[in-house]
Formats: sequence, C-alpha cells, structure tokens
Amino acid sequence: TNSLPSDWKPLFMNANDLSNEGIVHSTKPFFSVQFHPEASGGPTDTAFLFEKFVGSVRNIPQPLVLQSGIGYFTKSYKKVLLVGSGGLSIGQAGE
Repeated sequence: TNSLPSDWKPLFMNANDLSNEGIVHSTKPFFSVQFHPEASGGPTDTAFLFEKFVGSVRNIPQPLVLQSGIGYFTKSYKKVLLVGSGGLSIGQAGE
C-alpha cells in the first residue's frame, strides 16, 4: 500500500500477511478487489461491492467506508497447542 499513488487508497488488506487485496480511487468511481467477492464467507459479506457497482451504473451514490488498517496488525505467538485425533488422508473428512 505504500506504493499506491496519492489518489488511491487500500480497500482490503489480507489479515495474514498484510498484503493489499483491494484498492479504491479517492475521487473517481473506480475500485477493485483481488479475490472473488461472489465467493464470500457469508451470504452478504461483500454484497456492498455489488451495491456500489450497481449504484455507480445507475448514478446513485454508494459511498465506501474505509476502515483503519490498525486492526490488521497480528500478534506473534511463541507456542501453539494443536489438538487432533491423527492424520487425515486425501478424501477423508476431518470430523
């Protein structure tokens, strides 16, 4: 995100490695994401992207609210407890 021109802002950041996964222009109706928004974790997680697009086509303003990136900084752990019942093979359900 440090290499973005001044009129572009980060829209999405990967919480794991802090890489940029989306950008939005600050004055023009341009935005982009680096994932499939139709394949969201929940039924409406990224519905606002489609509402923004349809609003732009219909000339109805749909603002995007940018979140602060401060919440993306991850903690570093020294030890992790992993509990399981054994290895899984390909095709086996992990229940």
